[in-house]
Amino acid sequence: MNLTRRKMGLLLGSSLLFTPALVRAEAARMKAFEGTTLNLLAVQFGSHAALWSQVPEFEAATGIKVNIEYAPFENTREKTLLDMSSKTGRFDLFTVDIMWLAEYAAAGYLEPVAKFIADPDLTSEDYDVNDFIPRVFSGTGVYNDTMYNVPFDCGTVGTMFRADWMAAAGIAVPKRFDGSFTTARMTEICAALTDPAKGQAGYVTGPQRWFWGWMFTPLMYAFQDPAKAGNEFVNEAWEVTINNEDNLAALEFYLGLKQFTPKDDLNYGYAEQLAVYQQGKAAGSITYTGFIGEHYEGADLPI
Repeated sequence: MNLTRRKMGLLLGSSLLFTPALVRAEAARMKAFEGTTLNLLAVQFGSHAALWSQVPEFEAATGIKVNIEYAPFENTREKTLLDMSSKTGRFDLFTVDIMWLAEYAAAGYLEPVAKFIADPDLTSEDYDVNDFIPRVFSGTGVYNDTMYNVPFDCGTVGTMFRADWMAAAGIAVPKRFDGSFTTARMTEICAALTDPAKGQAGYVTGPQRWFWGWMFTPLMYAFQDPAKAGNEFVNEAWEVTINNEDNLAALEFYLGLKQFTPKDDLNYGYAEQLAVYQQGKAAGSITYTGFIGEHYEGADLPI
């Protein structure tokens, strides 16, 4: 994978209206890397299908062939690390979760991309990074003040419960958010829906390393004092601030859910967590909201 091919991957289409002369110039720019092939590793999410459906349009406009290999979320880190550490160059581009960005960038595996975006020969003039919410942009693509990727998905994390199980237990939830669904109420629901005799867990999560972090972090925010916002892990001087009463309360709550989860879940990753829920062995779980419709909701899984 050489630098030129990295530039090709950032060539973007334009939706502006041009005069004939500008149209010809734009067409020539778009075809600058015609005949090139790019290999992309993509996370296998239904919510990303709309993005990948635009690849044929990109190929027609640029003459660049894009080969996409899809992989489950839990396998993408292994695949990308193996490719980069062994320097096989199997993938030119890949989607990456923000929790792994710092690891990849610190190891020198990633190419900074701001210089490509700023190059008018590579990026359409209507492409503006200011169209992004600043914190979303910096929080998903920037490490040590260096931009390594462009965000295309930003998911919130939420908890869901089986609606049929809750109804059977006589548990009601507010039709609209009203502040009554607290962590204490969630604990009560998990307890009510736990039935070891039936092999039914009240809740399932993924404690495995690399997976528990994105599940626990939102809980930290839920317990966060607004006055401390921005200093959840470290402050501006990079002094560790995670050991505070708010975060400890969040950790106590998270660990307290263990009494309602499957007994063998210590090494569960996302695949195991999802399998348990889909098999009807857990009443509730936690995931990105963009995954709920695809993974956690169906005719036999009302939420």
